[in-house]
Amino acid sequence: MNDAKTNKRLCAGCSVCCEYVTVDIAGPKTKEDVDLIRWYLLHGVSVCLEGKDDWMVYIPQKCKALDKNGECKAYSKRPTICREYTQKECDKYDQGDSGDMTFDNEKIFLDYMKKKRKK
Repeated sequence: MNDAKTNKRLCAGCSVCCEYVTVDIAGPKTKEDVDLIRWYLLHGVSVCLEGKDDWMVYIPQKCKALDKNGECKAYSKRPTICREYTQKECDKYDQGDSGDMTFDNEKIFLDYMKKKRKK
């Protein structure tokens, strides 16, 4: 069961998903894509790869609707993206794919790209 009451109870005091924003981006298929990802990384923004082809920019930014206890002050009126988020996707409950990667700097990303090209 994944209704609002169940979600609220499972989320109580957690707020992990409320402490960052991700924005989907194109995977590095062209030189321009690689260059854009380098640009993100050089600006101190992380880039994540989930699974084989789900690329996103990761921006650590706590939601302004959280109170001091990590509870959502806007829960009943939260945005659609929050309403549609489920425990199946949750960082706390999801076992995740061990192949997921986070690139925090240009060197790590370019090393990954070199290894990927050799395959």
